[in-house]
Formats: sequence, C-alpha cells, structure tokens
Amino acid sequence: MENPQHPKVLAGGSFGPNVPKLAKWQRVASADRSSVAYALLGTVSQSQDYLVPSFQVLMGKMTLIVAIQAADGQIAVAADGAATFATGSGRPTAKQAVSKLSVVEDELIFGHSGHVGLGQRLEPILADSWSKKNIAKKYSPTEAMQYLRNRFWQDVVKAEADVVNEAGATLAQLAQQFIMQTFLVAMPPVKDTDLPTLIHFSWNCFPERLTPDLPCVALGSGQPLADPFLSFVRRVIWGGKTPASLPDAIFSAAWTMRYAIESSPGFLSGPEQMMVLRKGNAEKPWYVEEIDRVNLDEHFQNVEELEAHIAEYPGIFRSE
Repeated sequence: MENPQHPKVLAGGSFGPNVPKLAKWQRVASADRSSVAYALLGTVSQSQDYLVPSFQVLMGKMTLIVAIQAADGQIAVAADGAATFATGSGRPTAKQAVSKLSVVEDELIFGHSGHVGLGQRLEPILADSWSKKNIAKKYSPTEAMQYLRNRFWQDVVKAEADVVNEAGATLAQLAQQFIMQTFLVAMPPVKDTDLPTLIHFSWNCFPERLTPDLPCVALGSGQPLADPFLSFVRRVIWGGKTPASLPDAIFSAAWTMRYAIESSPGFLSGPEQMMVLRKGNAEKPWYVEEIDRVNLDEHFQNVEELEAHIAEYPGIFRSE
C-alpha cells in the first residue's frame, strides 16, 4: 500500500517531528533492495524521499570489557554496567544498568560490547558449540578459534553485514552501528592444552587468543582509555610479564575499570561486573564464579589504598 504523496513509504509508525503523521503501513511499499534496507534499519531519510518508522534499540554506546589471564591460566573479566537505549537512527534516549558478562553452560564466560541484540544471538551459538558440538574434546585452541569464527559469522553476523552492503552509500554509515561489536569467550582447557583459552573477536568475528606475551585485552569504545593504563599496569605491577596469579589479574582488572570509569564521567559507569574462570578440584577442574558486590567493593578498596599510597610518595622526595 503506497501513499500518493510519499510513494516510497515503508512500514509506518512514528516518523519524527517534521514528517507528516501517516497510517501504520503493514508492509514494505517498495520492493527494491535499498528500500528493504531502510525498513530493517528503521530510520528516516528526507533526502531520499523515504519515510521509515523510528524504533528503540538497546546498544552498548559506551562500553568497556577488560580480560586478564594469569600465568596459571586463571582468568578475570570485568565490565562496566551501562547500556544506552537509542532510536533506530542511533540517537541516544536513556542509559540503563545492564550486565555485559554472562555464564554459558556453567563453564564459559561470554562478554559482548555492541548492539545487545547481536550478543543475544551469539550466546546460544556458543552454548551449542560447547555442549552439543563438544568443541573442547574435538579441537585445539587454534581449531576452536576457527570453528567459532565460522559459526558466529555464518549464523548471525554475515546476514547483518549483507544488510549494510545493500543499504547503499546513503545508509552505510548509519547501518554500520548495528554491526560494530567486539566480544570474547573464556573457556576451560580444550584439546592439546592444560590451560584455559580466552578468545576475543572483532566485529567480523576475526579471532585472537590471549597468550603469555599478550595476557590482557580491552574491548569496546572504552578501549582507548584502558589500553594505555593496562600497559602501565603491566610494566609497574606485573614487572613487564604475565600476572603471576588470579588475585593479580582481579586487582589489575578492577583498577583498570575504575580508572576508565572515573576518566569518562557520563559515558562509562557502574555497577561494575566481574567474573573469573577459576581452578577447581578433580570433580570440577574449572568453574566460573561471579564476584558479588561485597567482594568486588573490597577489590576497589584495595585500589583506593594503592592510589592513596602513590599520592603520599611526592612527600618522600620533597623532604629529601
């Protein structure tokens, strides 16, 4: 059904303050590919004479996830706690507290930065790969990287990338915000290794694994704040090496998260979240634990005490 004044009106609803109020259209009026892309994006383009409804989406507009692996393989993952609601055109409307880390199959940590809907579709694929496809026994770390990359891309992300490609030059930049993401998976030991594996993925599911030479990673739009600070922590606290133990990794993740949040008021914010992949016992060699608020606050108290100690240092050399 087309409106005679607007022959390319797509599925209707709310069209913005400067656009005539129209009836709710039940189907896409124009069948060409660019029109379909407009419908999927849910935006308004006056320059192209398209009218598309606005809708609300949940996006990690400003996100930080920090992951650190200790020398004994144990892993700490921390995240800020803010997510931004936005219109279909990407205009922020509100900020809400949200969990960005989740436990998968009681053994894996999944952390996602980007459009929340993408993470919601990627997580079940991870669960299926671990429990039903049994990748822990079938694949080495490198093989697991490739397997997960293929599944994430083929099952979810490729279709969204195709929408961006079909959107055309006018909508390409707007469309990209819906697929811009980074995410990570921390998993117990897989085939041919005794230590857990942490893999982080780019927007197009390109994988990279943490190693003793690269024992930490920061994801999300807060990465430019976290990366230099992690470099400082590695040089000063870890002695330029891999953190020796899980407590070192937890403290460093907490300090990095607190620094980034305090350096970007109004963007990153709490409540912070932290999970660890710990060594267990013979019955359950590895397990995921979420650090509760009380214990997490104790780690932040340790951060405050260290910073207070650093603040006292200038008095030492001034008195010499």
